[in-house]
Amino acid sequence: MVITEFFFALALTVAVFVAVAFISVSVPAGALASPLPVLYFYSRMGRVRGLIFFAIVLLVLSWLLESIGAPVTSSVFLVFGSLGLILSELLRRELSIEKTIAFATVALLVMVFVAMSYHGIISGRKPWVLAQEQVVRTVRENIDYYADTGVSADKIEMVRERESELTALMSALMPSLIITGCAFIVWLNIIAGSILFRKRNMWYPAFGDLSRWKLPERLVWAVAVAFICLLLPLRGLVLTGLNGIIILSFLYMLQGFAIMAHFFKVKKIPPFIKIALYAIVLMQQLLLLPVALLGLIDVWADFRKMGHIRGGEEMEA
Repeated sequence: MVITEFFFALALTVAVFVAVAFISVSVPAGALASPLPVLYFYSRMGRVRGLIFFAIVLLVLSWLLESIGAPVTSSVFLVFGSLGLILSELLRRELSIEKTIAFATVALLVMVFVAMSYHGIISGRKPWVLAQEQVVRTVRENIDYYADTGVSADKIEMVRERESELTALMSALMPSLIITGCAFIVWLNIIAGSILFRKRNMWYPAFGDLSRWKLPERLVWAVAVAFICLLLPLRGLVLTGLNGIIILSFLYMLQGFAIMAHFFKVKKIPPFIKIALYAIVLMQQLLLLPVALLGLIDVWADFRKMGHIRGGEEMEA
């Protein structure tokens, strides 16, 4: 990579980070957007130049964010940008998709915990207090988001009146929300990286046909146990069940997306329509529940086998 490409990569990455810093939901946006450019340029440059590149990005970014008074610190980009480095190293090892996501998620969880502990020490507050404050901000940002999307004022006001109860529930569900949030960021960047790397004719591990990916069928028993916990008169078990349901729903959501990808492929849906449909589902969070339900029902229905048979009949006709 010549020097002009290096500085272009530097300017582009810093520009992306600065733009994200001024989005109203800057922390979630930074989490989603930060790993990909680092993953791409680190993989393209190699380890030594890639690390130098990332260090310079952080130095320039720290100076810029402080100079312009951005509402988010560079530590957000340090944590989630570092995920790009970790993903690049894991992808080079050509592990299975499950191991790649699992190892990267654990690494991200550790980095988030270290960052929260560091900020807790500096501010003199406990890490979980900082996490609860982030939950409060997230709840309010989501309420404001739905208010801006045209949800009726009566419904928004009803939610605002129950904001404290909603915040308390979100705090109790924080373990599963953090785990699934980190896993979602990892999964999304792996998928986006696959598209970007292949567009640029760069090597990327072959994970096989992910549209055929499926969870072990026996995992459905974990769903049954989680729901049983909800029926028990012990608050601790109820919260354990709720946390378990959130994690399992995320896993079955991934299976639901695999089913969607399979049908898109069988029906030869144009790429721009696929991207639009995926974007709608991801942006409208309520639509993620039917996708997860689709993945769960697939344990018995085996939608992809049905689609394969119908697709074969259409080809024969």
